[in-house]
Amino acid sequence: MVRIVAGFVAGFVAVLAMAPLPLDARETPAERVKVLPVFLVPAGEAGPTKDQSERLMRHVEWAERRYRELLGGNQTFAITPGAPAVYKALHDLAFYRSQPEGAAPQFVAELLRHFQVSRTTCPSVYLIIVMNPHQDFPNGGGRPINGGYGTGGAVVTLSSYALDRIPNFQSTVQHELGHAFGLPHVDVYDYSMASNPSLMSYNLAHHTNGFVASATPGALIPEDRRGLAMNQRVFPGLEFEPSRDAPKGYAIHSVVAMGPMNLPDLAPLPGGLTVRLATASGEAYGSHVRQIVGHPIGASRKGEGVTFDPATMWHSDPSPAGKVALEIEFSRDVALSGILVATGHSGQYHPAKKLRLQRVDRGRLIEVVSTSLASTDQRVDFPAATARAWHLELTAGESRTVVVRGLRFYSGKEELAPSATP
Repeated sequence: MVRIVAGFVAGFVAVLAMAPLPLDARETPAERVKVLPVFLVPAGEAGPTKDQSERLMRHVEWAERRYRELLGGNQTFAITPGAPAVYKALHDLAFYRSQPEGAAPQFVAELLRHFQVSRTTCPSVYLIIVMNPHQDFPNGGGRPINGGYGTGGAVVTLSSYALDRIPNFQSTVQHELGHAFGLPHVDVYDYSMASNPSLMSYNLAHHTNGFVASATPGALIPEDRRGLAMNQRVFPGLEFEPSRDAPKGYAIHSVVAMGPMNLPDLAPLPGGLTVRLATASGEAYGSHVRQIVGHPIGASRKGEGVTFDPATMWHSDPSPAGKVALEIEFSRDVALSGILVATGHSGQYHPAKKLRLQRVDRGRLIEVVSTSLASTDQRVDFPAATARAWHLELTAGESRTVVVRGLRFYSGKEELAPSATP
């Protein structure tokens, strides 16, 4: 089971349904995502001093060493080489104070445009220090841009006021970087925010004092280590093995992933491709076709009871002819060369036996591929075809009904609609 939480993580999160991630057939996520310290200078504010720049790098390097210690000495995140970047922002502090979520979406949108990348191709965890000597705005916060684990870049927001005046700045950096890497607060697992040993709690015993470490620093609980291992773009090669990385008898909780950020439109930015699904084959038992993209695909295993989930699957009505159809429309032309279809549920109910994909060209259906399905979770590859609209037909078995647990689209080696959770 995977739960999705949404909202910029700055003291609280709310449980919401996850929206589909942005797609772009022409873009690929960076293989390695590195932490990039950035001083963001609002209009009318002074830029960072040499001392501030040096102290920030000391904190980032300390956090890097701390994660290495917590991961056994052979893994940590990477830092973009060189001095912190300095970005002169578009607006003044009064404007940013008026923005939602502590202005984090606005900061991200501006930096994406400044560095000429999209939310898909962003290779950085932007560790932003907003130059604000007056007060602690923005308060500490962090989040992956596209949600989930290993989906690309991320953001941490802090103030220069905190860098200069708040003693526990370092423990805050470690905590907010955890959010940027995909880790939620421990209360989503029903652990105490006040006393849990995780650095993703608010345990006061973890607080640093300037450049002096706490005697009882924050640690990584098994759920944290599992989450970091799922983020292979930041921690390539990191593995999680429950028998090794969790105490004997530890009841590890289900995965919780953060949803994607809603970013303001600061055109011209690349990206923003979306996909819509519709059907004339019915949406039974409270299910909807729109829910089969952007979600992790649940397994279909016999012996685990009925695992049909109307919140993440599509259940067709019975078809007299035994065939059901989906209309798939992207916001612009895409080049598809593969599609993965996961059908059936509970290891025995309503799998598809055959797949037929056609592209729509001026109202006509042009054949792309037609094949039998040997598995309930099967990727079908075919010579690349380009279109905006597509018609997918699935042939049912004896029940004349099909359940689809998820769809995935591919262009070459790249997945166009990655799930928030691997």
